[in-house]
Amino acid sequence: MSSIWNRFWFDFRVSTLHLAVFRVAFFSVFSLQAFMQIDNAARYGMGDFNVGQLAGTGLERLLPFPNRPLMLTLFVTQAYLAAAIAVGRLSRAWVAVLGLLLGLGYFVSLLDSYQHHFMMVLVLCALSFQRWQPEARSRSSVGDWPLRLVLVLVSIVYFWAIITKLEPVFLGGRTLQLQVTHGWMYELFVGLPFGTNDPLAPYAFAAKMVVVIEAVLAVAIHVGPLRLPAALLGMAFHLGLELSGVFSIGLF
Repeated sequence: MSSIWNRFWFDFRVSTLHLAVFRVAFFSVFSLQAFMQIDNAARYGMGDFNVGQLAGTGLERLLPFPNRPLMLTLFVTQAYLAAAIAVGRLSRAWVAVLGLLLGLGYFVSLLDSYQHHFMMVLVLCALSFQRWQPEARSRSSVGDWPLRLVLVLVSIVYFWAIITKLEPVFLGGRTLQLQVTHGWMYELFVGLPFGTNDPLAPYAFAAKMVVVIEAVLAVAIHVGPLRLPAALLGMAFHLGLELSGVFSIGLF
């Protein structure tokens, strides 16, 4: 069992080219996402209202109040650091700093935070252990285990996303019908020929397809030959959600 465990974590290696492509792509998109968040800074501190992620624990008193100057500074700094990391100008220690800044923005308020933002904090914590330079990786005997951990984290998120959807109100299409009320996705749903007068039929079909896609992605990212198709499917899936004009979930 220990040998299987060790092979799973420590024999996992990514080519130098693929690692460089991942670093540039991941942190460039992260920088763009942080830049897009700048518009949301004005929402913080309005009327001195705030509910923090740690409300009721006593720990929220250790965190600053999320006013507009603080959040603007966080978003701008995150965008700058992520861009610098993407082009290789900063060491991996700065990945940890980026994770801390993202975590600070997440924990101080429920106003503009989602579960996948917390996942990104965990991802950045894992990537802060990743050796990016070829010479450092060649001396390592533990492989690219931080990248394996990132894949595991993504699978866990998809798994629980599936669990939350396994209920009649979602699988029956009612949830999507209430959410998708305009835009090209709505036109697609109402225009699909399902051979039935049930208005929920296209939404129920889409709901089941979402569960199937998430299940495929949760498994395929761990199978070498399937990683590229899974990456393309995942990007198309999430890009479609973002371009729908209905689901404003950001770039991650």
